[in-house]
Amino acid sequence: MSLLSRRISQSACLIALLCAEPAQATLSALASWDAVTDPDLASYRVYSGNLPCAAAGPMLKVGEVPKGTTSYTIANIPDGTSVISARVSSVDSNGNESAQSTCAEKVFAPTGPTIEQRVAELEAHINDWKVVLPQIADLNAKMILLEADVAVLKQQRDALKAGWCALKGSSLTKDVLAERAALGGCP
Repeated sequence: MSLLSRRISQSACLIALLCAEPAQATLSALASWDAVTDPDLASYRVYSGNLPCAAAGPMLKVGEVPKGTTSYTIANIPDGTSVISARVSSVDSNGNESAQSTCAEKVFAPTGPTIEQRVAELEAHINDWKVVLPQIADLNAKMILLEADVAVLKQQRDALKAGWCALKGSSLTKDVLAERAALGGCP
């Protein structure tokens, strides 16, 4: 391990996750840290995860920036993410990487309705259904009555048709003949 690596791992590369852009398709957070002053410094690597620091295990490398840069925007964080955590490490000109810094996290405000708002919405839907269901039952009863009326009308039509067909060959008026044709005529 080089002298730089020991110095970097001992330095306090504190990360401050400063901002987030809420109410977008994706969120972002800015990780920033104190600069390392060792002349052999080449770059910084930024690691991130979506668990709180207390539960965060290994993190994924999300970026690398050259020396002189002391911040990195962690972008494309899915909307609905509740927390993002980050660590940074330093890399010397030989590619030796220091230990990762202390973990820092950013908690995002919920972007959707609160649980209380969702409960209120669901209760409103339930109350709507309490009004609608009796109306549906009433309409169903009316539909059953209409179906019975239609059945009676069909029986009456069939009886009329049979009666008119029995008069076949007798002298019927034009109106009666037109009605018989509308009913389908006689067999």
